[in-house]
Amino acid sequence: MTNADADYAVVRLFRNGEVYQAPLRRLYADGGLKDVLLRDGDSVFVDTSYDAAQAQRYFEEQLRLRQAELAEREIATPAETKKILKT
Repeated sequence: MTNADADYAVVRLFRNGEVYQAPLRRLYADGGLKDVLLRDGDSVFVDTSYDAAQAQRYFEEQLRLRQAELAEREIATPAETKKILKT
């Protein structure tokens, strides 16, 4: 990333269906966003342009993937419970 890109770059965090964003320079500023910790399931997108639609597509895809993972777990959980109860 060039210095000029950093002027326009935005960091977006997708967490629990919500999108949070901050300028890249704020992330590295004194104090910045040091209190923000990534959690399991978070997605981060760094955008060096003004294409918000691209970021939205990315996060929608991440949400679909997460929903598929959760659905798989819900299907597997009853089967695993039955196995445990049989032993």
